[in-house]
Amino acid sequence: MMGQTTLEPGYPKQRQSSDDTRKDKVQPGADGRLEPAVPEEHEDGDPPRSGNTEVTKKSEKRHKKPASKRGLGKPTGFEEYHADGPLTVDEVQRDNELYERRIMTAIQHYEARRKMSNEQRDIFLKYLAFGGIEIGPSMFQGLDPADRKGYDKEDLVAVLAQTSISDDKFNIGNEDSIWAIDFEGVMKSFLSRRLPIIWDLATLDSVKLVTNVFSNFMSYLLFHDVCPEYSSDILSTRRFLDDVATIEIWNCRQAERWMPGDFNIACSTLFGGFYAKTYDPRLNWQNEVDLAPGQSLFVGMTDTEARDVMKYGIAAAASEKQMYKFVSLANTDKLKIVWTEEGAFEIVQTFPVSPETQKYYKSNSPGFRPVGRALAKKWRNPDALEEDLTPAERIAADYQASMAEIDVNAGDNKTPEYEFFFEAQVLQYCFPGMKVEATICQLNCDIMFVDRIGRIFPSFDNYLPNELMLGYVKPRAVGVKAEEAETEAIAKMVLEPEHNFDTVEAKARNSRASIGHDEKDRSKVDAIPEVTEEDPKPETETDSMGSEESDPSNRN
Repeated sequence: MMGQTTLEPGYPKQRQSSDDTRKDKVQPGADGRLEPAVPEEHEDGDPPRSGNTEVTKKSEKRHKKPASKRGLGKPTGFEEYHADGPLTVDEVQRDNELYERRIMTAIQHYEARRKMSNEQRDIFLKYLAFGGIEIGPSMFQGLDPADRKGYDKEDLVAVLAQTSISDDKFNIGNEDSIWAIDFEGVMKSFLSRRLPIIWDLATLDSVKLVTNVFSNFMSYLLFHDVCPEYSSDILSTRRFLDDVATIEIWNCRQAERWMPGDFNIACSTLFGGFYAKTYDPRLNWQNEVDLAPGQSLFVGMTDTEARDVMKYGIAAAASEKQMYKFVSLANTDKLKIVWTEEGAFEIVQTFPVSPETQKYYKSNSPGFRPVGRALAKKWRNPDALEEDLTPAERIAADYQASMAEIDVNAGDNKTPEYEFFFEAQVLQYCFPGMKVEATICQLNCDIMFVDRIGRIFPSFDNYLPNELMLGYVKPRAVGVKAEEAETEAIAKMVLEPEHNFDTVEAKARNSRASIGHDEKDRSKVDAIPEVTEEDPKPETETDSMGSEESDPSNRN
């Protein structure tokens, strides 16, 4: 048959075509050759179409940029030996113009010039918030890339910044100002009070990350001469961060892990302290087969082990007088706690374990840790609650405080109030000036021990009420009527002609809505008529009760 093709087995049958169909598919070209016909709706650059099937362009394979082109290998500005290059004359002149607006501009440009990690930016913003800087999302973060072309580099940095300063901080130095500028004081307070609560300081690298960011920021302020009148304060802050802060913060965190030590745990176990409640010899909820080699079934110390630890500790570190009283009272079973105090102490001096003591432990009790001594004085946390004392106890406490002040003025002649026994693992992290919140107990043999440990503060501890201001929102005035708010807005517009009328009108409308007026009251703000001499008096007046009274001239 004409127009039909015989196919081999296994192949699909082709569509039957006609001469008319072929004519639609081809057309003569300029040189007389036949070329495929292009549909009328096809435009140049569009993918060709064949029947109902759309032929699309092959998608290009997207290759991931290497790390060097993504900026991962670029310097961050926090390297150990990083230093900003020398400034040209033009750069110095530009910095003087920029930093005339002081610290706010410096913070914004510092963030723009440093490639911070998430952790570095987080701790930096928390420090700024603690220092009184307002932190919040920028209202221009969603700025279209096309709109950014109209901004120069300095304007774009200011637009995208997340930091700002509230109006109550522009009067610093006046008598009514509650804020003061103190770089070193704020830094010490943040590191000693706020940082241990909000940051994980489990490793030395995490501590160095924090101090490195702050030291780098202080160097930036000094290099660009942002606050020349506070240069000595900023320089002292940077020196403190590099020399003191890192090591003391790390020692405090390690002391929290090791304190109170084996000797104090033994005393607490024997005399009904905090650690006496951690040992239960009747544990039956775990089998011995579930334990790792060398692992104990209980937590804490047995009474036998606690007695041995206490005896060897007193024999190695106690004085002869304490030793004699301890032996006589222990033989008659009269050892007991004579007083307990919930307070804090400050370490004055430490005495590490002597070679004789180490030799004594090695020959007599190799399984126990050698014990040394630490002298301390009473310290009160300014953030602690007031003690509930009777009038007589209050007088006695005030007298003791006055005597303590006299002893402080006397210098090194003051006799320490506390003497504690700590192992070498604890003493290596103790230093003069370290402040410890603890429960202190004293036995009738004049031996003191630490029953429980609370927070530990470094020697540079500085309490400031800045933390109380975090998240503070200024209260709105109570009882302000919408008419008064509207009058103030209009007066501000008249006194300051550069203000836009639409902005003032919007503020007046918002003030009415914020104090709860209904739609009828808010509609009055939509039109503020101009009062002229030719304008007639209003037809109605509203009395204090809200009822409307018609004009007498209009009554019939």
